[in-house]
Amino acid sequence: MSQRAHITDHELPIEGDAPLRYVAIDRRQTGDGAVPLVIGLHYGWEGDLPARHARDFTRVFLEPTFAAERAVLLAPYCPERTWHHPRSVAAVLALREHAIANLGVDPAHVVLAGYSLGGMGTWFLGPRHPDLFAAGIAVAAVPILYPDDPDVSGLERFVELADQGVFGWRPELKTFPMWVVNSRADELIPHPAVAKTVERMRRRGGQVDFTSLDGVGHYDSRQYVDALRPVVAEVLQRTASG
Repeated sequence: MSQRAHITDHELPIEGDAPLRYVAIDRRQTGDGAVPLVIGLHYGWEGDLPARHARDFTRVFLEPTFAAERAVLLAPYCPERTWHHPRSVAAVLALREHAIANLGVDPAHVVLAGYSLGGMGTWFLGPRHPDLFAAGIAVAAVPILYPDDPDVSGLERFVELADQGVFGWRPELKTFPMWVVNSRADELIPHPAVAKTVERMRRRGGQVDFTSLDGVGHYDSRQYVDALRPVVAEVLQRTASG
């Protein structure tokens, strides 16, 4: 296994807004050339965003999941209560542009990876910006495709619509690949509804790969790491440019 990498803290100036705080891990080595960029969206819940969320998320989940991959990992702190809030979206896109301009990453090989709230942000951001991201990895989350209120998480709305047999869809999913990982033992995210939604997306031509786990609770993010390592290796290989 690769040696644990050093996590560094940074701030990115945002025009007309507060600076975006983020943490970074850079595994580039001399001669690597352009490498993939992974933007990790941390967990949290409706304002429950402690000051160390991005760092803790990177330490316990993002870094060990991508430990074997040569990539730049960036994890921003969510500026709002959700990742699909306009300020949060603008911050993620600004961080992507900053990394492309300054960190020697491949602009065609930028992957989103999110857990829980961050997984919902991945569902939201990826299909809306298929020209900016190569793929999305959404873990322990529900699809957030048509949120009607940027100040709520979207989970309650998803459950409400799923109970009515209504499932969101975006045509970009036919070309934008999503890797989705959920556990049957998740006490917060309704696995049957997510699995049914993904199946309907696949029937419509959606490029959505679904992995189900057993015996892993929602707050056991570390327990997803081993299952995710082959997933992220496949994602980075299949989305590599050239």
